[in-house]
Amino acid sequence: TNPHASGIYFSLDDNKDVIINRLLGIKTGISLNRVQRKQPNEDDQRRMDLAYENLIELSNSGRLNILDASDIADMSSLEVVIRENLNNNLFVAIDGLYNIPMGKGNIRDVNIERANRLKALVDTANIPIICTGETRKRPANKRSRELTIHDIMETGKYAFNANVVWALSPENAKDFKEDEEAILKLAYEKNKFKHFTGYNKLTFIKKCGQIKE
Repeated sequence: TNPHASGIYFSLDDNKDVIINRLLGIKTGISLNRVQRKQPNEDDQRRMDLAYENLIELSNSGRLNILDASDIADMSSLEVVIRENLNNNLFVAIDGLYNIPMGKGNIRDVNIERANRLKALVDTANIPIICTGETRKRPANKRSRELTIHDIMETGKYAFNANVVWALSPENAKDFKEDEEAILKLAYEKNKFKHFTGYNKLTFIKKCGQIKE
């Protein structure tokens, strides 16, 4: 929505076709299992056509670049893509932080190197990089408690290097699967930009993948 911003989205969990369909669902409000079909309703088809045109326009103008695992050989190639597209209004999203291919080494050393290189990119290029990361599996007797910063896999380096750490979880885990519109809690587990360390509530509309404040 910011006409001056451009973004690179690295999807390292799903391929780019899946992400494009999700973007279409988000932009149109049409359910994700219908976006690939011809719409029986003229208004829905018009919304789909406009959403496709908008995504094509964003891509052709260099404002939206979606890449998946087939485009990224390793951490170095990810860094090259970012540096080749640097500008004052660039932001980067990496979905699947732990799936960035790295060199050989034990898990701890690999995660430290990955965290350090991402931090170096943020600091030297002066851009925001937003990543999704995994959490540790919990014992059965602790699964009901809320997520904290200590649940991040390889917490030490990622939590230390990050300027902001968000923990996203359903407000009501028990009913989450059944709720068509679920309430999510976005907790600020770390925030170096402001003193705020509370949480925001978000509405997740499952059928089309929309998240609203």
